[in-house]
Amino acid sequence: MSARGLTSSLDGLHDLNITRAAAEVPCQRVPYLLLGRVRVFIQKPFGGHDHPWRAVAALDSSFFHEGLLQGVEFAARFKAGENLFLHANYSYLHMETPVLAAPGQQFNLTVNYTYKIFNLNLSAQHIGNLYTSVNPEITESYTLLNARVNARILKNLNIFFSANNLLNREYEINYGYPMPKLNFNAGIRVSF
Repeated sequence: MSARGLTSSLDGLHDLNITRAAAEVPCQRVPYLLLGRVRVFIQKPFGGHDHPWRAVAALDSSFFHEGLLQGVEFAARFKAGENLFLHANYSYLHMETPVLAAPGQQFNLTVNYTYKIFNLNLSAQHIGNLYTSVNPEITESYTLLNARVNARILKNLNIFFSANNLLNREYEINYGYPMPKLNFNAGIRVSF
């Protein structure tokens, strides 16, 4: 295992208590707000977190050798019914020096509904002031809407169908490399 791989696997260990605390919060009909993370980034290398709703690349320490990054992130969950969950999060990042593929603002909203063997997931994501290029400085803002249907056929077998970028938006995460417009995926997941 490389030193980089070891470092990446250790990233987030300081978050274990936060994760454990969030998992112990009972689901209630009254909305509750989980203060995600309030962070101040001061020239410190860190690993990216693997969140499926994020459309931006994980920040790498090689992108910011100088400057100051300050940010805040809030998250909320709401159990709207026995099988209906709403998730929302917002993050803001202030950068004195632009960081490639880093958004100034990001808002995500997910609705997840389960019925028997089926799971329906609808998600909306707004990215504001994303640096697609830092020299010259170019920013982009866009909103995406995605849907996914999953069916658990057997204990170890799932099939899924997803539709991404339902609004058919043209957008780029890195300047000159357009992301797919409306696209579809289907597949089978087998676990052992």
